[in-house]
Amino acid sequence: MDNISFAAAFEDFLSEMQKYENSFSGDISNAFSKICPVLRVSAVRSDFRNTIYGNHIEPDSVKFFYKTDNIDTDAELRFNYTTPGEDIATYIFYQFKGDLPWTDNEKSKLKNISEMLFIFNSRSKLLQISRNLAYYDAEFKCYNIRYFQRFLGKLVKSGDIYDYVAVNFNIKQLNKINSRFGRANGTKIMERYCDMINGTLDDKEALCRLGGDNYAAIVKRTNYPNIEKLMLGAVVPATDLCGEDVRVASSAGIYNITHQSDKITPGEILDRVHIAMHASKRTVKPQIIEYDKQLYEMQKRSADIAAAFDDALINNEFLVFYQPKVSLNDYRIAGAEALCRWFHDGDLISPGVFIPIFEESNDICRLDFYMLDKVCSDLSKWISNSTDPVRISVNLSRRHLRDSDVVDRLVSIVDKHNVPHKYIEFELTETVTEGEFRELQQMISGLREHGFATSVDDFGTGYSSLNLIKQIPWNVLKLDKSLLPAKGSENIWQDRVLFKYIVAMAQEMGLECVAEGVETPQQLQILADNNCEMAQGFIFDKPMPSEEFGSKLNSESRRYSV
Repeated sequence: MDNISFAAAFEDFLSEMQKYENSFSGDISNAFSKICPVLRVSAVRSDFRNTIYGNHIEPDSVKFFYKTDNIDTDAELRFNYTTPGEDIATYIFYQFKGDLPWTDNEKSKLKNISEMLFIFNSRSKLLQISRNLAYYDAEFKCYNIRYFQRFLGKLVKSGDIYDYVAVNFNIKQLNKINSRFGRANGTKIMERYCDMINGTLDDKEALCRLGGDNYAAIVKRTNYPNIEKLMLGAVVPATDLCGEDVRVASSAGIYNITHQSDKITPGEILDRVHIAMHASKRTVKPQIIEYDKQLYEMQKRSADIAAAFDDALINNEFLVFYQPKVSLNDYRIAGAEALCRWFHDGDLISPGVFIPIFEESNDICRLDFYMLDKVCSDLSKWISNSTDPVRISVNLSRRHLRDSDVVDRLVSIVDKHNVPHKYIEFELTETVTEGEFRELQQMISGLREHGFATSVDDFGTGYSSLNLIKQIPWNVLKLDKSLLPAKGSENIWQDRVLFKYIVAMAQEMGLECVAEGVETPQQLQILADNNCEMAQGFIFDKPMPSEEFGSKLNSESRRYSV
């Protein structure tokens, strides 16, 4: 070996190695094609006692960088290096069969080659670590949003994106899983569920975690049915964690990516699939919603409504309507529920449209405070006019439970109008999580201490818990109309028994019972037969403006004839 030949071959080796971003990825034998013959090397191999790579892309513990057919496995030269992680990296050079032993000069040159290999491999490791930090969610061992956008960008650029379906899913009722099995086990169950989804994907598809229990995936259209089954519900093995397997499902939105006049962008894909997922979250049962033009128009309408809220509040566009609560002893008005109506640009927007939109932000809390202020203003006016007032119930969103000062804020609004607290009743719906239950308990206790009445609204919808009325000091139980035995029901006898004993139990516990949604004389008779004290519904009156309700309080029309 002459030094001039070695220098040229070594320069070529360094130049070629610079081309490889990862010296463990793919075939890099070309980099050794000149240097190995000069040093009489038949093969170059790496060997690691422990991996030096991260959790996501690991090299094999043994890899040939260069290999010929004439290897003398008994004639080798090893060089060991300790990595920063205290693993051992070994580089092994083999001679040709029947060749003379390496000279000291050649051994020195091979040592130089091994040192350079170690440097290049260390660089690969650093690049991999940086990628892990930039593109992976370390907790859940999947890609993050940065990688996902990059992956989408490559598919868009290549034109392959039109063979794909984008998915955005949110694990349904994770709070219940966490409450039942503990947060740590809930996290592991979520991780295993995502592993099941990831297991159906190949290297041309991707799953990423957007944050919390919110995920996105881009999957081939041909593979989508497999993902759909898992999103609609899958049994996650968890007996080692909590003694039983757990069924997990998702709220999911999809966007079936199709050709369009303008080139789609990764941002547009994510926006559209997020709109669909957001619509899916509003459903009770696991459901997959597909993005389409109609969904876009609905989302735009929602955005317009949310954007109009501040001005509507300033311009007093929200009006209080009152629906009477009628005593079934004498059919006189014994109370009323304050209901919100929104008149905007000459149109009446249904509460069923705007309330769910405001519930997605703290706007609903601001609206509740606004409504309470208007109710107290009306009560103050009626009292000043010597009208005998009745107790008015005002709805509060569960979002208030996050506000530790909410009771003080409610008290200050009522006291500003000098309204006696006995004329205000606060209605809240059932809660679903243990944390919310405790917060609800504290809030109701605080309101009761200030002399306000409290009622649990829509009792009987969802999965009503007896703990709700056992452990929380309510005054009133508002029975949802779904509890009323309905003519023609297949379970009319069971419905009657259930209704009878719910009313009896509530009264035994000292709770007033108000039946909502009463519309027919037959329903009214059922209430009378079961000693329900009060009813609210169209059989008496629809919700009416404050002026009309005030007039009713001031006249003999306080009493209804049935």
